[in-house]
Amino acid sequence: MALEARHRRVHALRDAADGDLLLAIVEAVEGLPFTARALWTRRLSVEPLAEALTGADLTGARELGAWLRRIQDANLLGEWCLVQDAHKHRDGALWRLVRLSESQGEAPR
Repeated sequence: MALEARHRRVHALRDAADGDLLLAIVEAVEGLPFTARALWTRRLSVEPLAEALTGADLTGARELGAWLRRIQDANLLGEWCLVQDAHKHRDGALWRLVRLSESQGEAPR
């Protein structure tokens, strides 16, 4: 399925807490691939991420992984798409946040 078609699902973020969590993840991962477990661990050193996880009522890496699967391949805030990397990591699925402009062949912002 083409990326453009997959981006039509725009209601993946259910509320402001989901949007806040997405933005905290964008900042925390700094463009690098990540696993739910690694992101959950990173909350210990990144206070905005910890606050956003609490605000989204997520209490562990498994819940975070389920949240990531729910928003996978969706148009997120009109700017981002979460994609699962083809490679698996020993700690689970490997995720990447991609700017929609990059996925459509435009220059990155």
